[in-house]
Amino acid sequence: MWSKLIFREIDMLFNIPQNSFRSLKNKRTAKNVVYHTDSNSCKLDIYSKRSLKHTKAPVFINIHGGGFVAGDKYFRRGFCSYIASLGLKVINVNYGLCPEHKYPTFIDHIARAIKWCEDHSDEYFLDMDNVIISGDSAGAYMASALCICSENPDYSNMLEITSFKTKFKGAALFCGPYIPSEAFGKKTIFNLNKLLWRDLTGENVEQLEDLKSYKHYNHMDAIKFADSNFPPTFLSHSDKDVFCIGHAPKLIKILKDNSVPVWEVHSLDDWHDWHTMMNIRSSKTTLHEFERFLAVLLKGDLSTAQDMSIHIQHGRIIVMPPEEITDMEISKEIDTDMYSI
Repeated sequence: MWSKLIFREIDMLFNIPQNSFRSLKNKRTAKNVVYHTDSNSCKLDIYSKRSLKHTKAPVFINIHGGGFVAGDKYFRRGFCSYIASLGLKVINVNYGLCPEHKYPTFIDHIARAIKWCEDHSDEYFLDMDNVIISGDSAGAYMASALCICSENPDYSNMLEITSFKTKFKGAALFCGPYIPSEAFGKKTIFNLNKLLWRDLTGENVEQLEDLKSYKHYNHMDAIKFADSNFPPTFLSHSDKDVFCIGHAPKLIKILKDNSVPVWEVHSLDDWHDWHTMMNIRSSKTTLHEFERFLAVLLKGDLSTAQDMSIHIQHGRIIVMPPEEITDMEISKEIDTDMYSI
């Protein structure tokens, strides 16, 4: 209850500033389309430039955040309109929330939304050969997990995720908690981490050791199964993010170790999901870098030789000494050998 209430209040509080983007050139071309009957939440909206409504264009799948227990595509309408203005067809997806829908059901819901896009690509002029999957917060976690599912059938089958043919052109991950098992051990207000774990899994646990008896414990940290097939990734994270500080540098290390192109925006002082506050300088700087990433990605020119690490403070790009960057990114090694299908 507490976890759902907290995340709902965050959405309501920031609804107006997070949805300030407006453009008469864009249109929501489909609203509340049912892509699966498992939950009343399994609906999606489609955004497009008016001029591209009947033209095939690259696809951007957006997965909202909300701590797995709250959130709604409604609160990402401004962001999706902005993405549509860049010339992409945007699929803004809702999914079943915890605790009614436990892990990994919500991941399967998004997989079914992707399958729906495949089945209706001609109707909505969706270029399924050029799909970017994206999410913020919990949505970023789901996007990263689906990147694994798309390339690792053993992992996908283990979680009983609906299969889809799409191979992602790229991923855009904003402020994600990529290592759920690690988040459990951190101190939070109202014991929010333990409440979220209960909502996610249905397991009422008090100690870290108790988690290891959960049947999917070794699979929840999906990024530890990432390999060279993971798509080129844009990733933003902040040192002041109270929900998932420290997760992104570990993901970046895994991706770079597997020669996956990474375009990073690292903030020293922004809050969680700052990119959605599109009128502030930090958001504008971050989204400018995202647009650069997107342009190179869609041209097919992105490689590890073009990896970027942008560091920002007060919304301005700064230069950090190499030794500080190294300390920040690899101070904690990841033991991936302990994770196996």
